[in-house]
Amino acid sequence: MDVDELLLIAISHGNNEDGSDGVVGISDEVYAAELQLQELIMSSAMAATAAAAADQLDSGSAVHASSEDAAAAAHAKTSPSSALVPAAECSSSSAAAMTLVASVVKCSCSSSAMAPSATTTSFLFCKICMDDVPASDAHRGSHGCAHAFCAACLAGHIAAKLHSGGGVYCPEDGCASAVDPELCQPILPEDNFERWCAALCRAMVLGGRHVYCPFTDCAEIIADERGGDSDGQPTECPACRRRFCERCGVAWHGGVSCGEYGELAVGDRGEGDLAVVEMAKGSRWRRCPRCKFFVDRYEGGKLF
Repeated sequence: MDVDELLLIAISHGNNEDGSDGVVGISDEVYAAELQLQELIMSSAMAATAAAAADQLDSGSAVHASSEDAAAAAHAKTSPSSALVPAAECSSSSAAAMTLVASVVKCSCSSSAMAPSATTTSFLFCKICMDDVPASDAHRGSHGCAHAFCAACLAGHIAAKLHSGGGVYCPEDGCASAVDPELCQPILPEDNFERWCAALCRAMVLGGRHVYCPFTDCAEIIADERGGDSDGQPTECPACRRRFCERCGVAWHGGVSCGEYGELAVGDRGEGDLAVVEMAKGSRWRRCPRCKFFVDRYEGGKLF
């Protein structure tokens, strides 16, 4: 229903149908005041939700204007100087129109308040990133528990465990449920998922001891066929093809025994330092008991 129809209802609501007695002419000031009142009423009505107001007016309003009243109202609207309205009914007509508009606005507001929100979003608190995330972004990684986390956080947790060579369990504090690869496959990169499955298969088939490649960019799981005793021989990683010492868990220190390697300072265990140690053995160099540097002794006491 548009503004003109509501205006017509407001004007004709208090009029007599067949031109009752008491019709008098009103001045331009009074007519202008009536028009301002009607415009204010229409503005308030249009501020409500259009769809809800239309439904309420169509179903609950029984106000119908006759064709004669509509013609009279249209004529009065275009001819303000000659407009005739019932003097006794002017105030009652305005009050009735105000009551009608107020009821329409109230009904439309009630309908809007009762309508359910379509944008309601539930959130989940991720205990890894300590942030609230939409439930659609949360992921559960184990059949043994109901703990859920950010998909990105859970994928990072799995990647870190695969890299360190440890078991992959639920990151919830105190939860010992194993993370299921099938549940986590959608959030994992393909290479991480394949590495995880391969490690699980080897663990199930071999059922024995395992070692991990010490290089941080590999961390491949390798069956420990020697039972932890490398016997001075290097172990080659089948994934990255690099050699390492199985007993010390470091890159292969050729020419330096495991005992000697353990006695070296942490800063002297680099590849260049090990090469110097091996060279010192071949040249019969000795370490100075004070400064610990290698020297070529050609004379000196027994202590040196």
